Amino acid sequence: MKKAFLLQVVFIFILSCTQEKTCKINIHFKGKEFEKLNLVIRQESKDFPPIIIHGESSNGKDWTFTYPDSIFDKHRYVGINVPSFIDSVETAIAFMTVIENDTLKAGSYSFSKGNSEIEATYINTEKFSNTLYTNKNNQTASKTVYQSWFLVPNTGDKELLSSIESIGYRYSMFYNDSSEYGNMLSKYIDITKKYPESHFLINMLSKNLTQYNSKQDVEKVYNCFSESNKLSYYGLKVKNFLSLKFENSVLPVCGSNNKELIVKDFSKYNLVVFSASWCIPCHEQIPLLKEIYRNFKNNLVITYVSLDEEKSIEAWANLMKKEEIPWRSLLAKDDLEKIKERYFVNGIPHTMLVYPNGREVEILDVRKERNYKRLVGLIEQ
Repeated sequence: MKKAFLLQVVFIFILSCTQEKTCKINIHFKGKEFEKLNLVIRQESKDFPPIIIHGESSNGKDWTFTYPDSIFDKHRYVGINVPSFIDSVETAIAFMTVIENDTLKAGSYSFSKGNSEIEATYINTEKFSNTLYTNKNNQTASKTVYQSWFLVPNTGDKELLSSIESIGYRYSMFYNDSSEYGNMLSKYIDITKKYPESHFLINMLSKNLTQYNSKQDVEKVYNCFSESNKLSYYGLKVKNFLSLKFENSVLPVCGSNNKELIVKDFSKYNLVVFSASWCIPCHEQIPLLKEIYRNFKNNLVITYVSLDEEKSIEAWANLMKKEEIPWRSLLAKDDLEKIKERYFVNGIPHTMLVYPNGREVEILDVRKERNYKRLVGLIEQ
């Protein structure tokens, strides 16, 4: 009898060890009730569909969302909405809080890993017409969004608060005038010091690395995170960026059956430009690239890497002919996601300067006057 009891205890222990841990979000809504709610978890890559978690509630006010713990480390952000069979209409939950007299809002956010308790008070609902989105057929369409705003206390879930501050202060995005760069960098450092464990902040930093003026500035922010956060999935992405070395790749040549290395000549500086046929800012950059080519073609090699998919390769080839592009053009179509990840491409145009011998590499947006002057200074040394 005693042996059977011990075996049962051991079995229960083994079962509990093998069962996956879960994250549980408990939200207590005040002032508004819902019949159904979904938690929508956006994953790292757009190639993976969002994960939908159906909420549970017995009274329409107190809601619980439970999902596997393993999802947390690689997710980008979450949202909560009312399930709808009409694609053109969406009802979403958004959060706001007041920090240092600033009212900050976020429609995308994150909650703490493990168990999270949220108190949220209804404020109002806003209607946003003609909101663009990508439909099931991968086409751009418009919809009407009804966003219900809920106020959360500034002493609540730190992960949620960090995500609201991140969106409110446009963390790592530097959208304002370049003259404000220093003030914005200081603000990002302060926010990171306030939330050193924030998953949302570290993944926002990893997504916007090329918005910073230098690796040194990225490192100033990165060093404010906790050691455990630096070793997280997105923390290691930032670490890899800070120790970035150029890794050559062999890609198809546009208009040919041949394949070539991205960098063939390491005796010169190489400007590798990631672009696409559908990218308007990329088109607008062509005159500047032609000017750089004319002035420095003896000391600098320019190479295009097209991020077009197979279906738009012809459009890219036609653009090359129309613009009479004199430098090489390679295609990343066979492994788009791997190429974008390898070279930290989060948006285009995206330009990397590979130093002679390939020992150093930096991401250099030549559209910025400061970066253009730096490029010229390096080449003319």
